[in-house]
Amino acid sequence: MGFARVLILLAGAFIALDACCAEPAKGGAEFKMAAWNVFFRNTNVAEVVEIVKEMRPDILALEETTPRIERELRRDLSDLLPHQHFRTELGSGGCGVMSRWPLSRIQYLSPTGGFRGALIGAASWAGNPGGSNEVEFAVVHLATPRVGRMKSLTSALAVFQQSGEAQSEEILRVHSAMRRVGPAVILGDFNSFSFSSAQTFLKQELWIDSLLSADPDADRRITWKGSEATRNIGGRIDYLFHNQRLRTLESGVIAKGSSDHFPVWSRLQVLPASDR
Repeated sequence: MGFARVLILLAGAFIALDACCAEPAKGGAEFKMAAWNVFFRNTNVAEVVEIVKEMRPDILALEETTPRIERELRRDLSDLLPHQHFRTELGSGGCGVMSRWPLSRIQYLSPTGGFRGALIGAASWAGNPGGSNEVEFAVVHLATPRVGRMKSLTSALAVFQQSGEAQSEEILRVHSAMRRVGPAVILGDFNSFSFSSAQTFLKQELWIDSLLSADPDADRRITWKGSEATRNIGGRIDYLFHNQRLRTLESGVIAKGSSDHFPVWSRLQVLPASDR
């Protein structure tokens, strides 16, 4: 056997040894979550279905669902996301969740003081709910600023102050209602920018803005297109926040669809308790 061939064989053996003895990647289960305000007046739900099929989330949070939208989503997405729970409310107040995995502990927080409600629950991928085998979620649609009242700078400031106060109450109520003992996610339409009170509260509680953790320029991303009726004020107002039991592997915005919002998605990984 030639000397060169011996070196090649030895190198191969060292590479194999290194591969078999390498430290395993940290982290547990990986899954994909998405949030989408599908717009309650949407007449092209078929396009929503196609985008969801392309995105292939394991758990999909929905805002502004209606009985008509719900029927079409159930009909066309049950093969992909067979576990579902929807809540019908007036106008844009509907919400829902569709999941690859069984849902449990579903709780609806009814609107108070004109607020929209929130949907809280858990999805378990191991058949055994609890601990690191499930992710707790809260689907939110926070108070909408009344932009029609914005006639001047003073009135605009008052509008955003009022909506900010309402959003603070809503997110505190949701946060308090969650168990928060394992992996947890709060996601949906926050109706406000990243420096607003609800997002600030979550960051103070050590929740992680998933898209921002993956993209330092996240605030340049558009999740809501705006319209003439809303003075074309578009921007990033849809979020996915997760707690310290998860980390973001990837996150993005799919800038298309028949809604006035774009879907936001994240691929997440469960962290071992020692990594908290």
